[in-house]
Amino acid sequence: MNFQKLIKEFKKKGYKLTPQRRLILEILSKEKHISAEEIFERIKQSQPNVSFGTVYRNLNILLELGLINQLDFKDGRTRFELNKSHHHHLICLDCGVAFEIQVCPFNSEIFRAADSQDFSIENHSFEIYGYCRNCKYNKTKKLDGKEEQQS
Repeated sequence: MNFQKLIKEFKKKGYKLTPQRRLILEILSKEKHISAEEIFERIKQSQPNVSFGTVYRNLNILLELGLINQLDFKDGRTRFELNKSHHHHLICLDCGVAFEIQVCPFNSEIFRAADSQDFSIENHSFEIYGYCRNCKYNKTKKLDGKEEQQS
């Protein structure tokens, strides 16, 4: 969803576009997988009086409206991204880099299982944790160095 569509959607849902909300939407339209703290730091550069609470409340409104997604990369920081095309993530356990993948393992069996329990699926997330190319290479290099030292 581009920035202009995002603003239209926000207004269509009955919300006023305050300067803080506009900045949050701008940041989210340019950045992927960004934390509330990072958004707050960027906003403070142009609006030093804005509070972290204001940023967080507005992120919650955007979540409730379905305009953004909340992500947990298991690094202790909640991250946010625009709710655009359906995708999942490959997340590096060392450096935290996240790659978006368009493959979805969700299949009709899961929907049938949910239906059998009279369960209504609203959303899902799927993250795969491992090591990116750089971290995997660095781990291998460190292991090779240790083996040489022990010889």
